[in-house]
Amino acid sequence: MRATAIGCSLVALIVLGVAIGEPQTLPGNVRDVWFTTSETVSGRHNTSPERRFERVETFSRETDKSVIMVIVFNDHGSHEVSAVRTGPDGKAQTHRASLAPNSGSVRGSRTHRHRWDTSKLKVGTHTVEVVVDDVLIGKYSFELK
Repeated sequence: MRATAIGCSLVALIVLGVAIGEPQTLPGNVRDVWFTTSETVSGRHNTSPERRFERVETFSRETDKSVIMVIVFNDHGSHEVSAVRTGPDGKAQTHRASLAPNSGSVRGSRTHRHRWDTSKLKVGTHTVEVVVDDVLIGKYSFELK
């Protein structure tokens, strides 16, 4: 009976850890993907990407110059990135990047950013399919008003 109670407690702790926001590893050594309007802020280079780049889901042509996609990696190795943005009109645009490995003494998280000019995007929902090293990471959406 005691072993069952300990086993149930362990399962509860694992579930609780996931529920309270323990970092989840996505495929391809990617930690997270999101959209922002934030440029790199002076004096905040040594903080985590999550603190430097505020998450934004809805953008406005009137106030936001661009939509910036942020990809955070768990490593500093080389990566092939492909992001296909499909606009509300169904037209797709592909972004590709080859990231060379960071060399030497490197600390902190590695990020890759790609920017779309809001004046060139159609109003509505945009979906971006992100592939890293030939592995689908996921589909992410943002709204442009």
